[in-house]
Amino acid sequence: MVPCSGLRDPLPLLDALLIRCAHVPDKFELVLGWAQPPCVALPEEWRDFAQAWCRERGVAWVERVVEPPLAAEGEAGPCQACRRARQAALLELAMGAGCSSVLFPAPLEDFVEAILAGLVCGGRLVVPPPVADLDEVRLGWPLHTTEERLVRRYGREIGVPAGEFTCPHHDTRRQEALRHALASLGWQPAKLKQNIFNSVARVKPGYLP
Repeated sequence: MVPCSGLRDPLPLLDALLIRCAHVPDKFELVLGWAQPPCVALPEEWRDFAQAWCRERGVAWVERVVEPPLAAEGEAGPCQACRRARQAALLELAMGAGCSSVLFPAPLEDFVEAILAGLVCGGRLVVPPPVADLDEVRLGWPLHTTEERLVRRYGREIGVPAGEFTCPHHDTRRQEALRHALASLGWQPAKLKQNIFNSVARVKPGYLP
């Protein structure tokens, strides 16, 4: 299953998976999953486009409305609680549809920003894994080495509608500040991500407190 939080990233990933499925001996079925948060709905024209796109290609569409969650201890407000509830709903959708894997369409920039946000805002170094195995399903991020501009360009070539879809309550200031800082340094996502991964393997213990 590929989770849907918009169309510009998941549909290009699904299209690439359909092409791969046509050329490998072990066939697999694809599902597009949408977990609707309590504060915002997917635009109707986007929903119609996604459902028609899936029908034409034999991709199943599953969805669920997420109940308003309560923030748990240590969570920074309702947005973090909503993210947790949506992730849980997506896993339930995947298991209900009989999926063995959930493939998130996050591109390279999302990984770099997550790493830097952990360092700058969280005071910890967290390098997201490209694959993670849970008891029920496998989680994967197959676009983690692909730049966002390439994903978006491929999306335009296959006719994916342009436009952003974000929660009106989501605070984007941290993300925008990180992107501005990276741009001022000569933003090269692939090289930066590789440098971050390399630095994890080259920690000098003598400099640690």
